[in-house]
Amino acid sequence: MVERQLLYATSGLRPGEGAQLPRAAEGEAEVNTAERDIDELCTAIIARRQPGANDLRLVTTVRRTITGLVRVGDGAEKIAGTAQNLHEINSPRPQAR
Repeated sequence: MVERQLLYATSGLRPGEGAQLPRAAEGEAEVNTAERDIDELCTAIIARRQPGANDLRLVTTVRRTITGLVRVGDGAEKIAGTAQNLHEINSPRPQAR
């Protein structure tokens, strides 16, 4: 999901390619929901299973990875916003008479 967001955002940086930019922002809610769901599962694993050292490291790694991916998704949304602004600045404007 995050990779898709990033692809939509970066492809929108090219002139005339702004159509995909809104899709980068639309994926944000989906990513945030997935983060919450995965975090709840990790918490449940820790609470119910009391994992040993190796498993606990894995659960901790998953949590950190998800946090990193959410940050990348947030960055993609910012890139899309900047690209949208660039498209608006560079778009031809109707001339006043």
